[in-house]
Amino acid sequence: MAYILHIETSTKQCSVAIGYKGKCISEKKLLSQNYSHEEKLHVFIQEALEEVNLDISELGAVSVSKGPGSFTGLRIGVAAAKGICFALDLPLIAVNTLKLMIQPHLEKKDIDFLIPMLDARRMEVYTAIYDKLGNCIQQTNAHVLTDSSFHKIVGDSASVEFYAKSNLVYFMDVFKQFCSDNDYDWNTVELLGILQYFSICTLYDNFKDGRYGDFLFLYGKYLLSKFLLRSKK
Repeated sequence: MAYILHIETSTKQCSVAIGYKGKCISEKKLLSQNYSHEEKLHVFIQEALEEVNLDISELGAVSVSKGPGSFTGLRIGVAAAKGICFALDLPLIAVNTLKLMIQPHLEKKDIDFLIPMLDARRMEVYTAIYDKLGNCIQQTNAHVLTDSSFHKIVGDSASVEFYAKSNLVYFMDVFKQFCSDNDYDWNTVELLGILQYFSICTLYDNFKDGRYGDFLFLYGKYLLSKFLLRSKK
């Protein structure tokens, strides 16, 4: 079984991984507000190889995201992948970004359709429609979302899951990356954030008859319960 170099640059996250026998054995990634692919991609490739004591000549193939996504990011990723494949005479595997997004969610019993999305700017998203087995029902296209989007295909009664990165999710990814880069333990950071609700709830005892103080306390209690349950697993 060959080692495969994986390159993903379709969004603002620059990612490199080494795969072997269906498992990821090395991974390097960085999510930044600005595109860092040009500066980081080749560094990450070298670091990923060194992490598993692998020479680039030992690779058996290279896979790269072919889009949709950022033109700037895709251009850099595809150019790097093609250069390595040309130099080493390796097969190049092009991967559809949207189809890759749905892989963890295939064959869910209560889902009929999967609709991945990426921001295409200008009020549009890149999207496609897949059934729960991963078969493409509607090809990739740039789409302006409306109340009736996808209605003709999925109907009213189908169970649909949408996959898109919101600004909040993006912020959380950046924040987790910051914690990782600065050696902060994520569980401790998350717990400290939850405890803040208990710290500030008393400040609102005299505001709106104390209802907001009660809300903050109960919401903090809810988050703490979820945190403790997750920690036990």
